[in-house]
Amino acid sequence: MEVRGGRGKVDGNCEEEKVVLYAGVSSRKDELAKQVKYLEENVKDHEQVITDVGPSLNVKRRGFLN
Repeated sequence: MEVRGGRGKVDGNCEEEKVVLYAGVSSRKDELAKQVKYLEENVKDHEQVITDVGPSLNVKRRGFLN
């Protein structure tokens, strides 16, 4: 995955870019809900919100994006 300017682009035959929001916390799910609410209120043109509860952003971690 290539990340450019806060937007992710999957290499391949994509005809359009999509805005995907990411919210992640290490353990407090109540903080996750606050992050998601903030992102959705401030970024109107998004395709989806990805959430994660874990120690850090690790895209190879089991269960992340699959």
